[in-house]
Amino acid sequence: MSPGFQEQFSLYKGSIPVRQNISMDKFDSCAKKSFAAEQATIKSNSFFPPLAFGDLQPSATAGAKVKWPTRPGDSGFVTTSTGEQNDV
Repeated sequence: MSPGFQEQFSLYKGSIPVRQNISMDKFDSCAKKSFAAEQATIKSNSFFPPLAFGDLQPSATAGAKVKWPTRPGDSGFVTTSTGEQNDV
């Protein structure tokens, strides 16, 4: 993805660029603040990408997290033989 396309895409989407070499001149103050915070965490070696990107967990774990709560009928609880409900 070219830097120009990344800039245009991010401006239309309302997000900060994923690429690190994009000028923030055309972005609003909120995007500039978010980008600066991201850069600070990257420089301090404390940046962790969101779980949505799949960089911090195996794909099987990510898939299980997405599939489990979306199965029809899942309430998030397991009923025991005594009738008590326990968090899963």
